[in-house]
Amino acid sequence: MKAVVDSNVIISGLINQSGPPGIILKKGMNQEFEMVASPLLLDEIEGVMRREWFVSHYLSDHQEFLESFRQHAKLYLDEPRQHAVLPSDSDDVFLLDLAVSTSSLLVTGDHALSALAGSLPVLTPRSFLNLLDATEENLQDCLPGQFTLDRFAALVAEARKQTLRGNSKTEREMA
Repeated sequence: MKAVVDSNVIISGLINQSGPPGIILKKGMNQEFEMVASPLLLDEIEGVMRREWFVSHYLSDHQEFLESFRQHAKLYLDEPRQHAVLPSDSDDVFLLDLAVSTSSLLVTGDHALSALAGSLPVLTPRSFLNLLDATEENLQDCLPGQFTLDRFAALVAEARKQTLRGNSKTEREMA
């Protein structure tokens, strides 16, 4: 399973390692799912980690974490896409671009992005954890209420068709 984990989930996971974001971060770093990232997402994470309040209260050596994150995530180049539905915050469009171009789920705590869940494969941290922990028998029960397995697969396929370009290339493939 592939997922774009929004910076708000990553930062929350660093602050509270026992909550859903922290567990997601641990599972991603343990490669229990494929974390998908891009230069814009890395820049956003680093920007928050450089803030005085974060450095003084949580993590003073953000470079060590970022290097580890880069090693555990699959890095893709940022590629703008066209979307039928856009988030209210235009700064978040790159997350949709990344999720769609890589056929990944988007895991976010952002309410504006979560509101797109009916038309794009967007999950809250709790819903994503439930999905990661699902068995074949209870998989349908682990999806948010608006999804069936068929609907979820169709959303990923439809989002993929709405892109301007074909497959995304990873930074590693471009090198």
